[in-house]
Amino acid sequence: MAPASRPDGGELRQRTLRSVFWILTVNIVRSLALFLLPVGIAWLSGPVELGLAHVAYGVYAVALPFVTMGTRAAVLQHHEAGQSYLSSVFYLNLLTGAATAVVLVAGAPWIAAIGKGDPRLVTVIRWIGVVCFLSSLSVVQNALLARRLAYRTLSLA
Repeated sequence: MAPASRPDGGELRQRTLRSVFWILTVNIVRSLALFLLPVGIAWLSGPVELGLAHVAYGVYAVALPFVTMGTRAAVLQHHEAGQSYLSSVFYLNLLTGAATAVVLVAGAPWIAAIGKGDPRLVTVIRWIGVVCFLSSLSVVQNALLARRLAYRTLSLA
């Protein structure tokens, strides 16, 4: 099997600069959203809803590492990742995403007790479980795009 051709210096420089631009753009937009979303929630509702949103975000922030389990970095660092390796990582992420979703959906009432058992928080936590499962489906694909420096595609997806 012939090795994949490497881009020349000029092409690699351009791809790197475009990647840096898109990474910077995504980080700025994400930071603005993380700042403006609580402001919007507070403006449109009250302090109770804002607190529920923060608890829900905390649950998501704790659950997401269990979904990915560092497999994105493993795919990025594996130089010759074959189809069987990528399939194994995909199914591992699928399994951990499903397990995380089951824990969040079934355990939502107990987790919501943090927010004084508000039934709205139970519903939100259950939806976070669904989002965690759906996120697990894209870990390998996102890593492959990042390896190809296709950050524009990642940021627009």
